[in-house]
Amino acid sequence: MITSIKTKFKDILARFFSGEGMSYRDVFSLLLPVVVDQFFLIGFNFINTAMISSSGAAAISAVNIVGSLNALLVQLFTSIALGGTVLIAQYYGQKNYKMIGKMVNGGVYATVLVATTAAILFMLLHSPILALLFGAA
Repeated sequence: MITSIKTKFKDILARFFSGEGMSYRDVFSLLLPVVVDQFFLIGFNFINTAMISSSGAAAISAVNIVGSLNALLVQLFTSIALGGTVLIAQYYGQKNYKMIGKMVNGGVYATVLVATTAAILFMLLHSPILALLFGAA
């Protein structure tokens, strides 16, 4: 009885989550780190809110507003990493190992460049950026 349920479950997984050249096991092995990453990101926001909850409504609002900006920045860097991963995977599939090294260096340099640029912009224009993003809040 249990083996037939397992077989049916595996058939459903294979039908909906498998494709040409990629099984459902491959999909879930790629999905697991993304889910864990998002769990910790959301958990971090919960912990921040819990730690500041005794300070009042204004403090909770401020922490949550900054938390949304933090989530935006995390997504920005995740998109850079994802783009680099796609390029590296393409060159790995072509067995062009020299370009893989260049793509890794390019990804690291792009991340450092974006982070440095964002830091400089936020330092120089912090008041207009805060007024633009959050208004009178």
